Amino acid sequence: MTKTLLLNNNFQVLAFITERRAIKLLLKNKAEVLSIWSGRKISSGSGYIDHPATIRMKYHINLNRTKLIFSRQLVFRRDKFICAYCSKLCKKSNITIDHVLPKSMGGENSFLNCVAACIACNLRKANQTPEQAGMILKITPYIPNKFLFFLPDQLEWHDDWLFFTGEF
Repeated sequence: MTKTLLLNNNFQVLAFITERRAIKLLLKNKAEVLSIWSGRKISSGSGYIDHPATIRMKYHINLNRTKLIFSRQLVFRRDKFICAYCSKLCKKSNITIDHVLPKSMGGENSFLNCVAACIACNLRKANQTPEQAGMILKITPYIPNKFLFFLPDQLEWHDDWLFFTGEF
């Protein structure tokens, strides 16, 4: 699935949009093209145009500052289903959430305290911190960008997007 990354005029990520919406914004002169999908054209009434990969609004869009609600599935997606301790790629059937600071020690359910872990590493770590268990946390937990987590898994990724999203 090919999408277009829509940025605010200050280069903040707004959303991933359809090619139809991107073309409408461009034709109404509300946005400008920053990058294109190489070799991809879109048919228009006057011929063909390059398929935009990234566009930027020409004016500022005010956003509601809603927080991303913590969930296990979002932690798995953020960590790309890779164990934070052994770096093993896990299937949905053998991945768990690990609390870096265990709940029994005051750890909470949050993006900054939880990581994806395979069952074996989570059992080995048990009710300890990584240091107490002699394990190394190979990723640093972070609060993910909310716009990236409402995308289909099969989304085709454009190389230029990494610069704006800091993800993947």
